[in-house]
Amino acid sequence: MPFAPRPATPPPSTVLPFDRKRFELGAFEPAMSQAGDAVARAIGKRIRRRRRELGATLAEIARRAGVSYQQVQRFECGETQISAAMVWKLAAALGVGVHDLFGEDGPAGPSPSGKTHRSAPPAAG
Repeated sequence: MPFAPRPATPPPSTVLPFDRKRFELGAFEPAMSQAGDAVARAIGKRIRRRRRELGATLAEIARRAGVSYQQVQRFECGETQISAAMVWKLAAALGVGVHDLFGEDGPAGPSPSGKTHRSAPPAAG
């Protein structure tokens, strides 16, 4: 007796809620926590404000930071969480310290441009 060919996709009733193949292909983006959403939106607002102060376009800041202008736009809108490395690159592209993107309560110290911020203790010497 010949075997019938298997259907290309299983019937809907047998599809599992978690589809590993689609997940591995990037079809699912991990959900951000509520705190993560708030931080991403706050950083995004500061990025947009500084970019506008400079009179720079999304494309200009993106080129300086080494990402696409769409990615900078997602950061500004708070749609995507920003890694620490990306905050560092964006701060350098915007000519500000990393703490400026996190807000007034951020840590003091050297910025990506190598300048020491006003809240850092004076150098001994």
